[in-house]
Amino acid sequence: MMRHNALLEDTVAEQSVIHFVGSIPLPDAETVFRTLADSAGPYMKRMPDGETGIRKTWIRFLQDVLAENLAIERAHDVPPFKFIQWDGKLIREIPRLRI
Repeated sequence: MMRHNALLEDTVAEQSVIHFVGSIPLPDAETVFRTLADSAGPYMKRMPDGETGIRKTWIRFLQDVLAENLAIERAHDVPPFKFIQWDGKLIREIPRLRI
């Protein structure tokens, strides 16, 4: 029985992994890498760059990138997407695009 428990503990220890997804509110990728490595390094297999800088507001960033493409136009006949906070407050309206 002791051998089984030791194997189980080893398996659980190997599976203890932290998975970060999305933006990390730090000023730049180097700060993200250093902060995550210092605080969670042994528990990570991969780490994101934190979507810092202009990508911090990735939806707006991506929309600007797409809007610059000549094959994409703003859809003036479709209402904008309403980005609504959990409490019902309208945060922003995002114009719809079409190909």
